[in-house]
Amino acid sequence: MHLATPQSAILSAVIFNALIIVVLIPLALRGVRYRPLGAAALLRRNLLIYGLGGIVAPFLGIKFIDVICARAASGLGDNMKEQIKIAIRFTLVTTILFGVGYPLAVTGLAQLIFPRQANGSLLDGEKPAGSRLIGQPFTGDSYFHPRPSAAGAGYDP
Repeated sequence: MHLATPQSAILSAVIFNALIIVVLIPLALRGVRYRPLGAAALLRRNLLIYGLGGIVAPFLGIKFIDVICARAASGLGDNMKEQIKIAIRFTLVTTILFGVGYPLAVTGLAQLIFPRQANGSLLDGEKPAGSRLIGQPFTGDSYFHPRPSAAGAGYDP
């Protein structure tokens, strides 16, 4: 791809991934519009859009971001480069503290304070049947009802 430096290549890939996640969240939440197509046509369409797009878009996006990073880095003075190094260190430290340390601390406290709830409370018999925390195992026959269409014409719940 003829990227400027190994460092800018990694930085460009990280920036691209961060941006693409933000762009794809609405698609994941909204989903795609249903179209009554056959399975073969639907597979072709999805492979073309999402498969080919998923292969081509990262190369183009990472190259574009690398060009911008390389141009920005060439115009930076020594002071700005030092500030970027400090920002990267700060980002790494806060990521380790709040992305790893904090979740581990909360999990450890949960284990100490609420060990039964933190470890779950699976009801065991011959096979796992549910959880005490949820309230009921829902294994009795009274919990299972047939579909009205499968129950016959006289079904009245």
